[in-house]
Amino acid sequence: MDRKANFKVGDHVQIREWFDMENEFGVNGGGDIPCSYIFTSDMRKYCGAKAIIVDMSPRNDIGVSFILKGKIGLSEWTWSADMIRHVH
Repeated sequence: MDRKANFKVGDHVQIREWFDMENEFGVNGGGDIPCSYIFTSDMRKYCGAKAIIVDMSPRNDIGVSFILKGKIGLSEWTWSADMIRHVH
């Protein structure tokens, strides 16, 4: 399934929960989730965080800006479509 086709710049999204992705993709030997990219244990702190898509590359890269405590800030990570879900 091409999840990227469901997203566009300006969409409000939320980072999926760890256990949700773990159930879908499993966990590799390094303790990370092997989805389209690797969802690392360092990224786990963002699970449930809301964001706005600010950039999308021709590949499966999605750039997001997080909305945390009323402030907006760019993410240092690159996300794949299977790491996020729409929120309204």
